[in-house]
Order: sequence, then structure tokens, then C-alpha cells
Amino acid sequence: MPILTTAHIARPATASSPLSGFLTAGAELLAQEDPQLHSAVCAEHAGHEGTLSLLADTGLVDPSVLACMASVTRPPGELATDLATGRAAIEQLAVLRAREAFGAGYANVLPHSAGAALTGVLDAVAAPGAPVLDLRGEAERVVAQDDLAEVAALAERTRPAVLVAGGRFAPAGIDYAGLRELADAVGAVLVADLSTAAGQVVAGTVVHAGANPIRHAHVTVTCTHAQLFGPPGAVVLTAERDATADAVAGVLTWSWPGATTLPAVAGKARALHLATSDTFRDTVRRMAAGAAQLADELAGVGHQVRREQAGAHVVELELSPRFTGAASAVAALGEVNMTVGVAPGDGGAPALRLGTATLAQRQFGPSEVRQIAELLDSVLGATRPDGAVDEFVRLSAHDSLRRLLSQFPLPCYVPVTQWEDHR
Repeated sequence: MPILTTAHIARPATASSPLSGFLTAGAELLAQEDPQLHSAVCAEHAGHEGTLSLLADTGLVDPSVLACMASVTRPPGELATDLATGRAAIEQLAVLRAREAFGAGYANVLPHSAGAALTGVLDAVAAPGAPVLDLRGEAERVVAQDDLAEVAALAERTRPAVLVAGGRFAPAGIDYAGLRELADAVGAVLVADLSTAAGQVVAGTVVHAGANPIRHAHVTVTCTHAQLFGPPGAVVLTAERDATADAVAGVLTWSWPGATTLPAVAGKARALHLATSDTFRDTVRRMAAGAAQLADELAGVGHQVRREQAGAHVVELELSPRFTGAASAVAALGEVNMTVGVAPGDGGAPALRLGTATLAQRQFGPSEVRQIAELLDSVLGATRPDGAVDEFVRLSAHDSLRRLLSQFPLPCYVPVTQWEDHR
């Protein structure tokens, strides 16, 4: 079989980018030389079209972000000298856009995950073996982050070098201003993990001024996929260049273990630019409004919701006593193409964790959110203890969701199913 090159592929007449031929050639090479993998990738893409994600930790990634990640071809450590200028320009754009989006004085865009970024920050600001007070509740909430009196008592008792707040299951509206006062009182560095509230900060929709960690924490870490709809990775931010920021900058360098690759940095630069748009701000507002309505709709038909314990775009839905765990409910909803998460355990009833990012990105309004609540109620009500769903309800819900998603397709995505129909 002859080698396929861009010379064999006509660039679309409307194309305005030289990257069009490169991206098209890559897709055609994959289809011709590795049809098995190509089929799997197409199936994954098509799955997004016909599935409604209610996961709290992720949203749709804009195709232009994905194009950045596919067009930059080398990791930072392997760049040739003649490519250094392009590398520097990409990194500089990502840094400037991170600073602009968050109103930060300093930004580092290299870490490949929030966890890796936090590790680097801790290495930079705390001596080995120094006590760290981590308020982030994972499987169980160790301490209520919004109870400053409880945090103060714990900080006085432990005298930590670092106090870490935020995290995946942080309640909405953490008082970072109050936490900074507590940290200063015990001589601790306040580090904020903003991963599930980054969109609110960028959009300016935080509950109150004290809930913006950029203004109050010594260092802020956030992932770039959960609420910024970018590639996997993270950024580190500080309000201004000070001794703490310089210490962090000294650790998070190109040679730092785990630094992200240049394609991801390019994707971050594009996602951060999109995050400063009116469309992004509207999406964040829709996320919060959708979560509030979803909670009200579910509560209105008898479900127990834990809205106050979740983030602004998240609803935690307690399951009825019929469910001994959340796995059967997750599987039941998966049968009708709804993807949901599991709320952290606190010793109470099992619960689902529902995010509204994708609903907002698909431009769902009040009527559509109401339909989603009805589908959730219908499927969960028809799920037996063994996880099986009544067949009539399953088929009806599946068909209703399919019709709804066809009316609100993925924004900016070229449907794979449509391409297949016209081959």
C-alpha cells in the first residue's frame, strides 16, 4: 500500500489553516493502516454523541483544543533548537492566558495533573516531614472546610506548615479569606485545590469575594479539564510574585519530573482563552442554574438531595433503601446512556453525584433539565435490587434521551454518525 501523505489529500476548499491537511492526513493514515484502532476511536467519539454525561469532574473538550494537542508533536525535553521559538511562544501564551483568566500575578502551566502540581508545591514550600493539614475530604470528610472554628481548633492543635483546602468534594463557597487568616495565625502556607470550582472563579460567579482563592491563598492549584474543559493537566497560580511564588517556580520547571508535554500546554493555552469568553461565562451560569433546578425537580418528586454539600454545579442524590450501594444505580442509568458518578461515602445512604457541565454545554434549558430529572426518577424507580431495569421503562427512557440529545448535539463537533450515513 502506498504511503499516504498530505499531497494525496486535498485540503477542504474552505480551510484557512495549514494544519487542516496535517490533521486530515493523520486521520486517513489511521483509518487505512490501523482500522481496528480507528474503529475504536470512532466508536468512542460516537459514544459522546449518544450519551449524556452527568459526571461532575469533566465536560466537553472543544475540538480546537483537541486540534492543538494533535498538531504539536514533541515533548518539551526533546525539542530541537530550531523549534525552541515555537515552544516558547506556546508556553508564554498559556502562562499569559492563565494569568488573565484567573487574575493571577504568576502562573505555571507545566504540571500534568493537580496531584502532581500539589506534590511539587508541597516540595517547594515545606521541609521534608513537616506537618500538613489537608482539609480536603475524599472518601470521608475529615473536617468541615466551611466550619472555621473547627478548622482553627485543629490548626492550633497540629500547627501545620501547610494547610490544604478545596478538592473534588469541596462544598460551595469555601471562605478562603477566613482560612488565610487562620493559616497566617499558625504560620502555615495556605494552598487551595480549585479543581472543581475553577470555572466559577474565571467566570466571576463565586459565592462571595472570600471564596476566590486566588486573592487569598498563598498558592492555588487547579486541573485544566474538570471545569475549564481543557486537556488533562494543571496550572499553579499565585496572586503576586513573592517568596512563595518564587519557591514554586523553582520546582515546577521543564525538567521537573512529570512535567506535561508541549501538546498539552498548547491545549491548555486554547482552553484558557476560551474560558475568558462570554460563551464560557454563560455556560458556567447555566451549570449553576441547571444544578439548582435539577435538585428542586428531584426533591419535588420525593428524592433526598444534598445540594448544600456539593459544588455549585453538582447535585448529590441519595438513593432509596432499595439500593445497597450505588453501583447498581450507575449501571441502570448506563443502560439508557446516562453516565453518572458516585458521591463520597459518609456512612449514610449511598448517593449519586450529578454534574451539570455537559447539560450547560449542550445548551439545555429549564424544560430539558426537567426532562432529565424525570428520566432519572423513572429509571431509578424501575430498577430492581439486582440492578435490572424494567424493560418498558428502559426502552422508553433510552428513546426519550436519544431524541433529546439529537435536538441538542455536541457544540462544534462533526458527528461521526452523520459521516457514516453519507459514506
